[in-house]
Amino acid sequence: MNVRLIASSAVLLLAVTGCGGPDDRKPKSESASPGTTSRSAAPTVKVVYSYFNDEPFLRLAAQFTNPDSKMTRVGVESTWKAFDADGAIVGTDDISTPPIPPGGSVYYVGGDSGPDEDGALSGTPARVTVEITDTGQEVERAPSPTVKVTKASFTRSDSYAFDGTSEYDASVTIEALADLARESLWVDIRLMGTGGEIVGAEWSDLESMPRFISKGEKVKAIASVTVENGRTPTKIEAFAYEAYE
Repeated sequence: MNVRLIASSAVLLLAVTGCGGPDDRKPKSESASPGTTSRSAAPTVKVVYSYFNDEPFLRLAAQFTNPDSKMTRVGVESTWKAFDADGAIVGTDDISTPPIPPGGSVYYVGGDSGPDEDGALSGTPARVTVEITDTGQEVERAPSPTVKVTKASFTRSDSYAFDGTSEYDASVTIEALADLARESLWVDIRLMGTGGEIVGAEWSDLESMPRFISKGEKVKAIASVTVENGRTPTKIEAFAYEAYE
């Protein structure tokens, strides 16, 4: 399951030449910061990347946009659903997005796999949708970040997970801006093509890191990102945040 509340986050975009485990993130309620106002223009969402195969296996990226130019949007809740070729639901999960900055966007990376891989997909996905179920509320001040990305890179692997694909080993270094528990930290990774399109997406839960990370300490997250053959990543975008189970 990949229900998530992102309490604080940071994004790093790097031009570079050259795997997450089961997604079990859970939400935790968040109080609006001072300056909460009535709702105005609602946030929007669109699926900007998806990859699926008959293992079954699914990865997706969704872009959430806040049309308000002055207020931060918090508490947005959504649900993704995967459908097979006959239109039957074969997988679903809930999403709690990070605060969306005024006039800006945030991205969600998620997915699932079949029961043999400790996943929950019951069939082969043919398409995936994301629907906002709660538009949240607007606040004047966003929560202060507690983690930031300091470095990100990727290299092509010699191995691959699925026919017709290549694997890229992504590495992301993050720094704690407060004392944090490892289990609350996640890193979402998107590999971008020359035209700015997403060609691969994955996440890391830092499960091999120490249980507690002190303010100022840095840790490195790794993930293996699947990219379809014929698509070449040239840039990595990494997003670090707290998500509560």
